Amino acid sequence: MIELSDELKGWIGRESEPVRAPGPVEWSDVRRYMNATGDHHPMWGNADPDRNPSRTGAVAPPAMVLDVLRPPVGEDDTAEGGERAFPSLGGFAALITVPDERSRLNAGTEIEWVRPLCIGDWVTVRFKILDIRCTDTQSGPAVFITEERRYSDQAGGLIAVVRQTTVRTMTASGSV
Repeated sequence: MIELSDELKGWIGRESEPVRAPGPVEWSDVRRYMNATGDHHPMWGNADPDRNPSRTGAVAPPAMVLDVLRPPVGEDDTAEGGERAFPSLGGFAALITVPDERSRLNAGTEIEWVRPLCIGDWVTVRFKILDIRCTDTQSGPAVFITEERRYSDQAGGLIAVVRQTTVRTMTASGSV
């Protein structure tokens, strides 16, 4: 049985500061998302463009909430060392260092939809590490990290809660 280090245990329960998306969800964002995913459901962005050209308040594709922390087009801001001014799409868990890490894999994602994402929403995300556990697997030691992401709108109303578990495989000699 692998023992979890104090450093890794220290991550459990840690929460990020709120991270606000770079701008509100816009109709142009919804159109790009629809074209990229091939999801052209008539509900997305359904508003009278003559009365409401920005389509504010119209429903956006639900899974689009997972992409709100993407930097604006042309503003990636990646420094020479690879650091980004914008949070990683990998979430808070991406900051955790696991000794002798060999690979990272998604071990499961659960999404609880609370209310629809709408055009005009300014989304804020909070990240929290819920659990870290170690186990021996057939391919060697592995660390399972479960992170929660809470997506809220400009009024603080909850849009969605995402719980994602990643597995970090380690070299056979790895110790955590």
